[in-house]
Amino acid sequence: MVVPLLLSKDLQMSILDSIGSILPEESIGGERIMELQMSLESGWTEGDVAARQEKLSYTLAVVENNFILGTDSELIGGHNALIDRLAALGKIGMIPFFLFLHFQLKFILNYITGIKRLYLYIGITCGLLMMLSKNMYTWSMWLFLIVMLPGMLYLGDYSKKGGYQGA
Repeated sequence: MVVPLLLSKDLQMSILDSIGSILPEESIGGERIMELQMSLESGWTEGDVAARQEKLSYTLAVVENNFILGTDSELIGGHNALIDRLAALGKIGMIPFFLFLHFQLKFILNYITGIKRLYLYIGITCGLLMMLSKNMYTWSMWLFLIVMLPGMLYLGDYSKKGGYQGA
């Protein structure tokens, strides 16, 4: 229901306009917003947006040609962490990857309760969105999402008396 709205060119332009009004035009973010607006208006890309589109198209071609087993091709774009993993691991390799993530999150949710779960969901969602926009598949990203964020939420439960109360 939300996807058709997000595919609307007018809605995309109004979102970019509102974001662009916040950012200074000479900033990197302001330049990217201008490039995205020009791309939407003209139908073709230029600058950094074109380079990103080219990397993503190479990666999608690799995924299409090696969907089941994956590949170690040098054409993998290095721009979208989750699609890059699909290209490298293939469908068969993604199954254990997603099972690991599922069981890890299930384990973490046994210890994080109440309102802190909302912060955990927000943190994990932001991390995954960052991985969709950049190739942030480094060990430090997973260390933050699976160890540090849950650890801070679990161990940060102190009462007004100053003692640890547990989760």
